[in-house]
Amino acid sequence: MKNIIYILIAICFSSCLGTKEISKTDTNTKQSDKTEINNDKKSEVNTNQAIDDKFNIPVRSNDEAVNEAIRKAFRDFGYNKQSGSNSTNMTFDPDLMAFKIANYIGETQNKTDTSTSDTKIEKSFEQITDEYLSKKMKLIPWWVYVIVGLYFLPKIIEGVTAIVNPVSSLVVKLKKGNTIGS
Repeated sequence: MKNIIYILIAICFSSCLGTKEISKTDTNTKQSDKTEINNDKKSEVNTNQAIDDKFNIPVRSNDEAVNEAIRKAFRDFGYNKQSGSNSTNMTFDPDLMAFKIANYIGETQNKTDTSTSDTKIEKSFEQITDEYLSKKMKLIPWWVYVIVGLYFLPKIIEGVTAIVNPVSSLVVKLKKGNTIGS
C-alpha cells in the first residue's frame, strides 16, 4: 500500500504539467496596383476672315504730253493671278491715270490640337492572418526521476549486489588460484 501512495504522489506532482497550447500565426500580405489612364483631346479652330483689299496708285504728271505717253504705254496693261481662293488683279485706268490693284485673300483656319493625359495609380493592401493552435506535451521534470529513483533505490541496490556478490567471490577465487600456481 505504501508503494501505491508513493506512485500516486509522483503522478500528482507530474500531472500538473499536462499539455501546453501553442499558437502559430501566419500573415500573408497581398498588394494590388490599379492604374487608370485618362486621355483627353481638345481641338480648337481659329478662323480668320477673308481680306478684300482694293487701292489705286496714281501716276499723273503735271505735263499733259507725259500723261499722254503714259496712257499709250499702259493702255493694254493688265495683270491677273489666281491661286485657290486667293487672287491679285492689277489694271491701268487711263481716266484716273492710276494703277488699280485688287487683292482677295480667302479665309484661313488655324487648328490647334491639345491632348492631356491623366494617370491615377491606386495601391491596395490585403492582409490575411491565419492562426493555428496545437497542443504540445511537456516533458517530465528531472525531480520526478530523482523521487522515483530514491523510491526504488533499495531494490536497485539489492539487485546490483545480487549480481556483484557472486562475481566478486569468483574474482577472489581466481586471484587465489593464480597466486598459488605461480
